[in-house]
Amino acid sequence: MESCTQCHLDLVNAHKETAHWLTSSKLTPNMAASFLKSNDNFFDLKDQTRVAFSFNNDTLYQAAFKPPNLAPFFQKPIAINIGSGSKIGNSFLSWEESSLFQLQGSYYQPMSKWINSPGYPPFFQPFRPIYPSCLECHTTFSQSENWQSTIPKNRYNKENIVFGIDCQRCYGEVVEHVKYHRKNPMDSIGRKILSYATFTQKQRIDMCALCHSGVGKNINQPAFSYKPGDDLALFLATDT
Repeated sequence: MESCTQCHLDLVNAHKETAHWLTSSKLTPNMAASFLKSNDNFFDLKDQTRVAFSFNNDTLYQAAFKPPNLAPFFQKPIAINIGSGSKIGNSFLSWEESSLFQLQGSYYQPMSKWINSPGYPPFFQPFRPIYPSCLECHTTFSQSENWQSTIPKNRYNKENIVFGIDCQRCYGEVVEHVKYHRKNPMDSIGRKILSYATFTQKQRIDMCALCHSGVGKNINQPAFSYKPGDDLALFLATDT
């Protein structure tokens, strides 16, 4: 999206304040520290496990232990933030080599407290795998190590993840658009790029429904294969 700033700086800056852009990011030290309060940086599960959070060496950690024993039997650094935090909250992901997992603790913004991550059982479960369909709605692109496999796996190329939802998710690939307008700076009409204004109502709804129609099931198409303007029914079976 950096190339878009050359002609659309105001639009890009405005987009960077939206929930779409903030829906995923690498966890920075400042962001990590913002989740910790002066106390109550933990929650308890029904199996007597305490899930606690601490900040050390610019890294946020999730640990699990059973009081009164304070030595954790599980501890993982948090690498990725999921969720803008503007309405509901944030969940967190951790790497195990090239495999990506969601951790059990989430931060619930309306009450400023740590909670058991939605969908997790009330007892301790170390983590659950994050498959490409999850990242399809929370990142612009995430390269799976085995993207051609019919069996989804949670292994990724860490260096080829585009966090947040950027311009290309709604306007398609911008490479040719950028090349053209760098060669023709006086042409004020957008060329070689999709125009949302030309889409039918169904195409517009499909763009949003890819991520906002509930949990769906891929139809013989890998994640990130859908492009704006495509018929979503060929890619995803939704609940609606």
